[in-house]
Amino acid sequence: MGGYFSRFMVVSGYILLLVTAGLVSFLVQYYTCEFLLLLGGLIIGHFALRLIFGVNPSFTEVIRKNDRSLLEPLIRDANKEAINQYVILSSLTGFTGTFQKIGFSGLLLVTVTLTLVFSFLSFFQ
Repeated sequence: MGGYFSRFMVVSGYILLLVTAGLVSFLVQYYTCEFLLLLGGLIIGHFALRLIFGVNPSFTEVIRKNDRSLLEPLIRDANKEAINQYVILSSLTGFTGTFQKIGFSGLLLVTVTLTLVFSFLSFFQ
């Protein structure tokens, strides 16, 4: 019984691959601009989601245990500058942290990205 099911799955996989390849070929042949816009939207959407969810969602510990002994005296003394520096240094991870390290953050990063996107889109007018 297991042999028939695995053969069925292999054959159905090949049929699905052929149908998908035919669909992509049809889209590229007749709807090139729309297909490229859809592909560009998916790529930009992927990067937008990486920016939005760049922080590890499973990370629930606000202050790491090994940093707690360093931060407790700073919080007690209300040393705002040292606490701000800790927050900046601890946020240098992930996708947004990469740009933070080279000085791109926030509005500057969005401005540069939108300028590049609109410059690229102006080539198709």
